[in-house]
Amino acid sequence: LRPRARPSWCRVQRENLAMAPSEDDIKTCIEKLRDEDLWMEATEELTEMTGDKDDEETRLAVAREDACPWLGRILATFIELRFGDDAPGSPKRSSLDKRSSLDAVDEDGNNDDDVRSDGALSMMSSEARMQELEQVVINTLQCLINLSRSKKNRKEIADAGCVAPACTLLDLTLRREIHDRAVMLLINCCTGPIQYTGPVHDIVEDSEGVQKLVEMIKLGPDHPTAHRAVQVLSLVSVDPEIKDIFRDKCMGGFEALRAMLERPGGGLFLKHAALTVNHLCDENVPNKIAFMESGGVPAMMRLMGRPPDDPLTAIALDAVTILAEDNDEVDEAVAVTGVLPRVVEMISNPENPKLTQAAVTAVMHMARDYKDAKRMLTSAGVISKLKRIIDECAIEESPESVHLAQMCVSSLTNIAIDTEYWGQAELAEENVLTNVRSVFQSAPAESKMAQVCVAFVYAYTAGNSDNGWTVREAGLLPVVAFHHLRGRDKKTRESKEALVSLGAAVDDDEESQDLITSLFGETVLRECLKVGAAKGTYVPLENRDEKTRAREKHTLSEVCKIAGQAMNGADFAAKAKKAYEDRKAKFTQDIFDAEAALERKLVEQLAAREKELKEAENARRELRRAQADAANSRADAKKEINEAKAARFEYDAALRALNAKQGTLIKEKEEARRMIDEKIETYRSESGKLRNMIGVYEETAAEASGDAKKEIERKIKTAKTAMGEYDKRLKPGGCNIVKGLEAQIAELEKRLKDPAIDSLTELVKEKEEIWKIEQAEADEAERVLKEKEQAEAWARANAEREEREAKEKKEREEKEKRRLAKEKNKKKKKK
Repeated sequence: LRPRARPSWCRVQRENLAMAPSEDDIKTCIEKLRDEDLWMEATEELTEMTGDKDDEETRLAVAREDACPWLGRILATFIELRFGDDAPGSPKRSSLDKRSSLDAVDEDGNNDDDVRSDGALSMMSSEARMQELEQVVINTLQCLINLSRSKKNRKEIADAGCVAPACTLLDLTLRREIHDRAVMLLINCCTGPIQYTGPVHDIVEDSEGVQKLVEMIKLGPDHPTAHRAVQVLSLVSVDPEIKDIFRDKCMGGFEALRAMLERPGGGLFLKHAALTVNHLCDENVPNKIAFMESGGVPAMMRLMGRPPDDPLTAIALDAVTILAEDNDEVDEAVAVTGVLPRVVEMISNPENPKLTQAAVTAVMHMARDYKDAKRMLTSAGVISKLKRIIDECAIEESPESVHLAQMCVSSLTNIAIDTEYWGQAELAEENVLTNVRSVFQSAPAESKMAQVCVAFVYAYTAGNSDNGWTVREAGLLPVVAFHHLRGRDKKTRESKEALVSLGAAVDDDEESQDLITSLFGETVLRECLKVGAAKGTYVPLENRDEKTRAREKHTLSEVCKIAGQAMNGADFAAKAKKAYEDRKAKFTQDIFDAEAALERKLVEQLAAREKELKEAENARRELRRAQADAANSRADAKKEINEAKAARFEYDAALRALNAKQGTLIKEKEEARRMIDEKIETYRSESGKLRNMIGVYEETAAEASGDAKKEIERKIKTAKTAMGEYDKRLKPGGCNIVKGLEAQIAELEKRLKDPAIDSLTELVKEKEEIWKIEQAEADEAERVLKEKEQAEAWARANAEREEREAKEKKEREEKEKRRLAKEKNKKKKKK
């Protein structure tokens, strides 16, 4: 390096440690970065300036003076020399890129144009210069690490293009000081809110940094470089694209993570490895399966054996949820590790109550599909713990407790699904319904708590009539109906789910069905049984009586209105019961009023009976008269139709004779005309071809000479002669064949004007007129017949109706008499 012209800031700083660098010192130091000969000195001074962890002001001042782009240029220059122009981070089109004296090193290791400021020619070999530049890169990375301790500088470092070179410098073939410092720089730059670190993640992804980090963690769980690499992965693995890259392009990545998780003891790297696994598997089912196939699930679940207050326990607990979520392929691998009883222990654990929510979430997902997991959880006593949390929610009703209770109810739902023989029965033995009722009755409509409680009712009662009876006894049927009726008009998803749950609850329980019918009408019962009851369950048919349907519609409208005004299920149940009692009292009064009115109408009915019989006799007389008129019209119509058929037959015979005469002559005439058209078209086509040929010959003759030209002129003459012959034939009378065919056409037209043919034509017209007249008379006769037949049908229907009404009225009177007699007998017995 060149001799120092003046004492450096580092030397002065060592002499007076209390002195902080001034703005001029910083600018002077950064100015040296413009001269590649002073890179070593400049990077040493900047590293010294920014080395104080507590000196935030100096680090920010250095970044404000645009030190980061120049430091990035140093890294890019090294990468270009070491890895070539195509390596990520090389200065291809950088605005700060200038031809470096280090780039001009020739194959012999000499640079004839590199003259130091002191006038001496540089005689350093290529290898020596690379060693010098490596030390500069180490200083540069350390300086960037110091600067990145300030959160505000991390974006400046990323924007200056220092992240891509750092990813390239993760190469394990470089000196350890280089790739270790590159890892430390990435750790700092990837730490922080996602809005700032997201661009850094993209750069790591595009610069193949993930692959290099995986190669580092393959060094083994005891290697410090692997520890730092897995920390970077724990930060960047939240990115969805990086998750796919880790699986598809990093062979052995999950196995390397498993090796870290299996290492006995503890350490911060173990936390980072566990976090990396969670981030990689979160919302990525292929990664979950790949991690399971790598054998990493037992190693991760082993962390659950740590004390509850250990951070790794919380991470492992989250891993149970992440692995079980959105798939059912990893459930068995998690369950067979025997971790589920430990998960249950973490619920309301006094040593770390904060794990309760994570533990309940894990239980909720593990209890979803795998039946053995359901058995393990219930055997570990999870139901009693979930019940206790639900009871606490009913007392406190804080947002946190409500959310936790929602997950508890969801967990109970998952336990009950598809486990009729022991899951539903065990929930019934634990009297879970009482705990769920406490939160279900007070749950607001369309809330998450209401949704999970509705789902629980379905899972608890599906295919189990005994549990359906307990739901009715607990008073939850009106509560489930409330959540259906509240959104019935809008057809919301919550309303449809509640209808399904209601059908499952009342299936195979007549008392429950009677309760739904009385409170909400048979329409609700019929709909819920259709969608929620088991296959083969009897569904009541729709009532065809208009009054009954109107009453059902009014009842449904009334309860829907009550549901819209109610605050929750308990409020609705009370109001619906009162409305039912009011309807029942009104219905009883209506029955008494109807009986009194019926008795008053009996006398009127007796008088009306004679009138009905008389009207029936009149209708029968009218029917006989209409039948006679219809018979006469039918005979007349038949006569007219026969006459029309005879006229049509004569017309068809005359038309056939005429067609037989004219057909042959017309065909011969059309054939002659066709032959004329073909001849003319042939002459025109040949004439056109000769004309085109003459044009080609004339163009060729213009360029030819000698005998060739004479030959072409002869061909032109021959073609013109032939063309003239065709043009002559195209003129009228120019072709004997065409003249002969035209004469033949004239002769045929003359024969078509023969008097015999004209006579036949007149006869055909006469027969056609006669047929049209006869057909019109037949159509009129048919119309009259239809009118008479309609009159007959109306008279018949009228007579039948009158007779039926008279008969029905007689039967009603007799039935009413029997009913009144029965009522009188009952009254006598009561007396």
